[in-house]
Amino acid sequence: MLRFFSLLLFCCLAGHVASQEFSYGFKAGLNFNSFLSDSETDAAGTELESFSGNTGFHVGAIFTWKATELMGLRGELLFSQKGGRRKFNGPSYYTLTAADGTVFNTTGTREQRLNVNHSYIDIPLMGYFKPVQWLEIFAGGNVGFLVSSNAVGALEYSGGRTSDDFPVPAFEYELDYS
Repeated sequence: MLRFFSLLLFCCLAGHVASQEFSYGFKAGLNFNSFLSDSETDAAGTELESFSGNTGFHVGAIFTWKATELMGLRGELLFSQKGGRRKFNGPSYYTLTAADGTVFNTTGTREQRLNVNHSYIDIPLMGYFKPVQWLEIFAGGNVGFLVSSNAVGALEYSGGRTSDDFPVPAFEYELDYS
């Protein structure tokens, strides 16, 4: 199929070199993202983890090479934000180390909220075919390079007890991952 498309593209371009046209533009918009994953569950099948959407944006340049009236190539260079939100609320464990080096393994309840953001440089390249004035058919690929990744949120741990049934005070702290 790829050979056929390449041959068809070459044949169309060979006779119409004079009608080539190059144009460019600007692109900006919103990205509505979320994670698609199975949620962690407890032994009874109750979901402990949930995922929700996050809004990002994309901005960049568009380049179009019109080979003929019917077909051409379109490329983009975009900065794009993607990600989602994750929430966990359920039984968990935590390892605490005392000042003298003693290690305490505890079990308790953890509530964790994270807002995850990934920034990419996306470079989609597509061939297009325009059989009629109001219809364009695109096919192509996309290469994305991860530029940065971070997550911010909070973790609360409560109801903790050591293996000797010693209570552990509840604590909370902010999370900031890069």
